[in-house]
Amino acid sequence: MESSSLTFGKSRSDTDSIVRFLDEELRPQAGFSIRDEYPAVFQELPGGVSFYAEQNGKIVAHVACLTRIFRAPRFHFKVGLIGSVVTAPEYRGVGLASGLVRTALSELKNSGCFVAVLWAENPMMYQALGFERAGREQALQFSAQEIRDDDLGEPVHEYDPKRHAEGVWRLYHQHRWTLDRSLQEMKRLCRIPEAKVFVTLNADSVTSYLVVQKGLDFPNYIHEWGGRMETVRNNIARVQKQFYPSKDLTLIAPAGYDLSVIRPLAKSHSLGVVGMMKLLDRGRLRAVYLDYLKAEGKPLWLDESWGGDGRSVSTKTDSEFLKAVLGDEGVGEHPELPFYLWGFDSI
Repeated sequence: MESSSLTFGKSRSDTDSIVRFLDEELRPQAGFSIRDEYPAVFQELPGGVSFYAEQNGKIVAHVACLTRIFRAPRFHFKVGLIGSVVTAPEYRGVGLASGLVRTALSELKNSGCFVAVLWAENPMMYQALGFERAGREQALQFSAQEIRDDDLGEPVHEYDPKRHAEGVWRLYHQHRWTLDRSLQEMKRLCRIPEAKVFVTLNADSVTSYLVVQKGLDFPNYIHEWGGRMETVRNNIARVQKQFYPSKDLTLIAPAGYDLSVIRPLAKSHSLGVVGMMKLLDRGRLRAVYLDYLKAEGKPLWLDESWGGDGRSVSTKTDSEFLKAVLGDEGVGEHPELPFYLWGFDSI
């Protein structure tokens, strides 16, 4: 490889040459395009931005990013999502991907994002760039063998885009914590290859939904769901027993959600993190956090270490601050800023 002949560029993520490169590198045997697997990034609604390196007109490394608005009842802020980080095999080991991620981080910060988030099987590269495991989520695992017949309620139905799309979209927006999604985007997300969407109905109204898998991601995971907990419980019991009798399903949920209605169905419960995160704007995130604590009537503790649980929580470094504000599996109990991204939001 002649590094001097490399050039770098920026374009919309739905550019054909970018999609072709990613399909060849990441999805050669999938039978579907990454454009269909991640429509929020690689289609126009809302559409992502890509940074790439190329040699002799051929793309050899790539990073995509997407700016979204995270909303909670008392606050909102911009979050930057990063994904599809890939380098062609013969160009690896020279820092191309790391450099493109740094460029994406600069873009997201300049766009007003407070935090950048990505998901990685191998976190080592991203830790070197300042990313940390942060945020909190919980998971319930189910087994068909442990669901009794009297747990089964009304029948569930497979998703019909003509009849159920608007109902699923409305239930998504009833969650306390969401990213902005248009109805058109939700329709495209529910068409992702391999995604299985199941609904319960009252007459023609959707009362709950579950989404299992997403392209090549989340096999055997219920990564999105919505509705009243009683109807969600019924949906889980039926789907696990009827559609996945030989595979245990795992439901992912925000750590702050009360799952006591559903939990008796589960064989296990565990805690995890939302993803790999990097702080981009400490001052503005701090202001949002303090406003949230004030509105909730909680102690404004950031000017000194938290001691409410008998332990201290340092916020000196950006890493410590990020974990203290958004939560982490290793940080003691103290007031956190609610933050969660549903499975369709991952890029």
